[in-house]
Amino acid sequence: MKLSVIIFSKDRACQLELLLRSIKIFFMGWEDVNINIIYKHTDEKFKLGYDLVKKIHPQFNYILEKKDKFMKQTLDCINNSEENIVFFVDDDVFKEKFSLKNENIQTFENNTKILCASLRLAPQINYSYTRNTHVNPPVCDENLIWDWQKIKHVSLWGYPMSVDGHIFRKSDILDVFKKIKFTNPNSLEHALSKNPINKKYMICFPKPIIMNIPWNKVQNENENHSENINQEDINKIFLSGKIISLDKIVKMKNHSTHENVELSFINN
Repeated sequence: MKLSVIIFSKDRACQLELLLRSIKIFFMGWEDVNINIIYKHTDEKFKLGYDLVKKIHPQFNYILEKKDKFMKQTLDCINNSEENIVFFVDDDVFKEKFSLKNENIQTFENNTKILCASLRLAPQINYSYTRNTHVNPPVCDENLIWDWQKIKHVSLWGYPMSVDGHIFRKSDILDVFKKIKFTNPNSLEHALSKNPINKKYMICFPKPIIMNIPWNKVQNENENHSENINQEDINKIFLSGKIISLDKIVKMKNHSTHENVELSFINN
């Protein structure tokens, strides 16, 4: 499989660093993948945070978001991408080994009836952090494929158009992008959710490959729950020479795609 990665980041350089570090640890073959980061900072201190990320992880392509150009810059990344696309946001983190040679990835690639391959879902996901409610996983076949259109209520398992680690075919996602307009990652996901790709199957993995850690919010587009840890405080610690520890994240068996983990730092 050929894959391109597009990561969205705003004022969370330290959390972005954690994601990039986890990609290097858990994503086998990441060096052969085209990884673009569209980032935005609101003041000089956050800019210094991104400068530090670039110094730590110079292997990636960093694109400073220009005013009113988010949609164009995202489309440029897609148009210049490989055959398959996956989006991430900067508070995602890899926690399980992953390879594009994985059997589930091969199944996705060979079965064009599958809309997306979800890196965040797995049979253990039975709770929604954002809604604080239990979620019943669907009955999957032996390849962990299910019909998302049969999910009666909007839930994690009936929500294919996520920008948190869902792999799409470039041709499919470009068809959707012809119909939508957006100005930021949240309005992008909202537009995608209203215009899902016309395929009824999704596929996941035995364990969640990624997890979203909602330590904070950097937007007012939705009312999603977070732990309200100030991103300015995290950035200050990052600029002092510390990075976020992966230890507790890796050890956690998460039951939600979004899960709080104690924030702890180590020396860089």
